[in-house]
Amino acid sequence: MAELLIVSASTGTGHFRPAEALRSAALDDARWFAVEHVDLLQLAPRWVRAAYGDGYELLASRVPWLWREVYRRTDAPAVDQARWGPLA
Repeated sequence: MAELLIVSASTGTGHFRPAEALRSAALDDARWFAVEHVDLLQLAPRWVRAAYGDGYELLASRVPWLWREVYRRTDAPAVDQARWGPLA
């Protein structure tokens, strides 16, 4: 049996809800594979969860231009080339 791993980060609902929707859709045909949704932030130390979640909320609500810049500098044209990937 094959396995499907869905990974997300629970910052707001922008990552969690789509991941859960994928999980739910995959479970409709789960006879072909096992399905698991992992929230990476739940595996991280408490200080990382706080810094990531609170940091995002602070930047997005108070200085959105700075969040756009952080996103722009860590993003890449291809999903497997994101600059933050090795750190994650």
